[in-house]
Amino acid sequence: MTKPTKPAATRKKKTAREQIAAVLAKDLDIPVEDVANHVKISPAAPTGYNGPMLALRDRIREHKYQKAANGQPSCGDEVAQALGQLEPHEVIEACLIALDTENPYTHLNIGQQSMNLRNKVRGALKRGEFGMGVLNEAIEVVIEKHAD
Repeated sequence: MTKPTKPAATRKKKTAREQIAAVLAKDLDIPVEDVANHVKISPAAPTGYNGPMLALRDRIREHKYQKAANGQPSCGDEVAQALGQLEPHEVIEACLIALDTENPYTHLNIGQQSMNLRNKVRGALKRGEFGMGVLNEAIEVVIEKHAD
């Protein structure tokens, strides 16, 4: 026989403090009551989020991301190193030249456009559509264009 459950409307939703205390208690293998009174949550802290931005933050803290020459976090691969000397709007230009295409991401902000186009360049390089020489030439064209 199964244990009767409370109707959904009467179930008490756990607060962020209770959720965190439960996780800590489980990790530390101690009673929740011993942890609950010590858990403090800042009012501005997001609750329940465990998405990719937390993983990115952790990788930055572990120094797995470096800062590129333009000051942005960089994974340090060949594409990131080559494009790291450019500003985001210049990265977009260089990627479009290398990919020989129009920008399909004009509805996004500059950072998102830059990210998506860099990923397209990485994909094209991986598929062998062109080599790093094409990207380096595109970067030179953009640098010369903006130097004038």
